[in-house]
Amino acid sequence: MRSRLMLLVVVCFVGMALAFSSVVADDGLYVRVAHLSPMSPQVDVFVNGSKVFEALDYRAVSEYVSVPAAALQVVVVPAGGEIADSVTEVPLDIDLAAEHGFFTLAAIGILEDGTFDIILLPQDGAMMDMDMGMGMDMNAPMMPEKASITVDTISISGAYARATTDMPMGNMGGMAEATPEGGMAMGGMAEATPEGGMAMGGMSMNMNDVSAAYMHIENTADQPDVLLSATTDVSDDAQIHQTTVDASGVAKMEHMEGGIEIPAQGSIDLAPGGYHIMMMNLKRPLAMGETIHLTLSFQSGVTISFDVPVMPIGM
Repeated sequence: MRSRLMLLVVVCFVGMALAFSSVVADDGLYVRVAHLSPMSPQVDVFVNGSKVFEALDYRAVSEYVSVPAAALQVVVVPAGGEIADSVTEVPLDIDLAAEHGFFTLAAIGILEDGTFDIILLPQDGAMMDMDMGMGMDMNAPMMPEKASITVDTISISGAYARATTDMPMGNMGGMAEATPEGGMAMGGMAEATPEGGMAMGGMSMNMNDVSAAYMHIENTADQPDVLLSATTDVSDDAQIHQTTVDASGVAKMEHMEGGIEIPAQGSIDLAPGGYHIMMMNLKRPLAMGETIHLTLSFQSGVTISFDVPVMPIGM
């Protein structure tokens, strides 16, 4: 349910450009790419070793191209680059798990803050089967509310952590087990890949070992305060970072070792593409629908410990 909701969010973000095709291929497989990674440059996309898409801008959606087989190896590079310039450490192996049809690959997230990912959307046209009344369980739990909490002069709202897998927590309960490669097998539907990633529902993906937490922080005191540090139960290495873009359009990430100042009677936003709490070397994948425990320490002496829901970025 929630993995489907994440895909719905991506589709809505693209808007009409990614409206699913109503045509069904009688023969052959067709793939297109949507560049939805903000602050990323133009990109070329290699499929099975051949450059298939060139100079895709942010928000651009390519035309469909025919692919010879369901098993795809996808590499994204800056425009004009070669396979060795891949923006990810390893190629993404994707199995379309079909003999014919139209499919969309969506590049999402931000490279510098570790949220970049490539996801395979459901077969184009198949969203009709998801039944907003024709197959979707309307009694299933919806996406959790973002966290809010107030302690002394600090108020936090809209807090959430980025999911690193689109497998809902509800589908993992009692069915997940660690694999020798350090991955996780879920519900008999997933298995570790040789690259240390995960294959789910016919699709293979590399699991991120980083995530980020986002929120709005308000300081109601008459003096400035500083968010000094963060700790969490899912990582022993949580840091306060800022993503910035220089004059040439290159995004960079900086560790805010002195923390972030919150003006008196003012506020700051921790959001994708700006300030965020980076959680590195995750102890496990973060699944949508679960919560993580986060503790924030402020210069004023305020300490806030609370549970934060895991959600898709941008929800």
